[in-house]
Amino acid sequence: MKNARLKIIMMLFLFCFTSILMAKEAPKEKPSEKKKEIKQQAPVDLPAPKEMSFVPNENDVKSFVYRWFSWLEHQVDDFLFLYHLSKDDLVMKLPEQTIKNQNDFKKWYQGVRENIKSNTYDVGDIKVKILPKNRYKVDLSVYWKAKDKLGKTLEMKQKQSWVLSLSAAGRLTINRYIVKKVK
Repeated sequence: MKNARLKIIMMLFLFCFTSILMAKEAPKEKPSEKKKEIKQQAPVDLPAPKEMSFVPNENDVKSFVYRWFSWLEHQVDDFLFLYHLSKDDLVMKLPEQTIKNQNDFKKWYQGVRENIKSNTYDVGDIKVKILPKNRYKVDLSVYWKAKDKLGKTLEMKQKQSWVLSLSAAGRLTINRYIVKKVK
């Protein structure tokens, strides 16, 4: 057993020692020479850079939908929502009102936060259709249940239809958000 350990230690020592010797004997290149060599080796026909490195797939879109409803349940600050709402092409048809811009959304959401104590969204049957020009159609069903600040229970079954686009910065943005009550 001692001999086996001794052999392993000797082999490690020899490996380290020869690595050090080889490193000392290797000719050292100046940094400027390395850059010249790299430039000379680069292919002439480099591919054009992609306009956008991230293009969401179906699961990315579904993840965004779940994140949106999680934010609603936790009643997070409105800036998270506003970051994902179109600034110039927004229509959100809700049972109680139509929202046409970010200021309308802020007012509506302020009312939610002032009047709803807690709420949950049971989201299901999400169908994503990828459209041309980085747009996405999303259809889903939602069961919303809430308690208002007076203790009253509210609930509603919904079918929702969204149209999302991809901003220049690469984030999913809501353009259309249509909610229809289901009996």
